[in-house]
Amino acid sequence: MLKLQAIILATALLLISTAWSSQQDTAPGWLGVVIEELSPAMRVALGVDHGVLVSRVIEDSPADRAGLRMGDVILAFDRIPIDNTLQLQELIRPRAGERVMITCFRRQREMTLPVHLGTRVCRPQPPELLPRELQRALRGIWHRLWTDRDLYQETLDSLRLQLEELMRQLQKLQRQLDERS
Repeated sequence: MLKLQAIILATALLLISTAWSSQQDTAPGWLGVVIEELSPAMRVALGVDHGVLVSRVIEDSPADRAGLRMGDVILAFDRIPIDNTLQLQELIRPRAGERVMITCFRRQREMTLPVHLGTRVCRPQPPELLPRELQRALRGIWHRLWTDRDLYQETLDSLRLQLEELMRQLQKLQRQLDERS
């Protein structure tokens, strides 16, 4: 049973490291904000029925240069209503270098700001080859790991070595099985 768990772990790690490596060549779009979901109570208090809260604006980011502020609620991205943080991130990702319009809500009024999206170092995402439930679980792990890149890289290097060793053991076991049959 332990060997089976090791094989499953090795396969998952191989998929993860492959996806991480393959995404290093792409440069996703970057707005430069930290965003949060709006709770139902916040929606009522602000008088909005959709959107995401800007909890931080990165200094000298595209969002900062466009005039987005902490406390703004992003309502739409190029006229597409925003319902959650993941949706906004997925809309920004393929638009690096493009000029977009962001509609936000600030101090009881709606405004639309032109933003020239930047590019950023690729933040790995869970591989699309994995089942959706596993992708969702990995998103949280990815976010936590990405906050400390050095630790992540050391961990990834260590996991790669372990994966290589597990693959060698798996090949050895396969040869032994082949010899027995």
